[in-house]
Amino acid sequence: MNLSEDFIFAQKTEIEARLAKYNNRATIEEQLRERGDITLYQSYKINTVSPFLRRALDKIKKGTYGICEVCGRSISTERLKLVPGALAHVECDPKKKSKENR
Repeated sequence: MNLSEDFIFAQKTEIEARLAKYNNRATIEEQLRERGDITLYQSYKINTVSPFLRRALDKIKKGTYGICEVCGRSISTERLKLVPGALAHVECDPKKKSKENR
């Protein structure tokens, strides 16, 4: 499956918007002032989700966006719309496999 330039542009725009939102300096500073720490959710977005989004942007630059890093097959557009930073199929996702083995 080849992703259209319009789809990739839309995904890139969405990924950049999410990164800006998750790493918003004003939000972080406000939480630090009010709470003395950032919320667990904010921490998750910064430390867990943002690296995947950055990797997805790198894949867009390299022309490999939408290709599963585990099996090399195309990731469905439905999954990419839902999870723009998806680097693997749900079935190939190492986190899912580790949960199944518990």
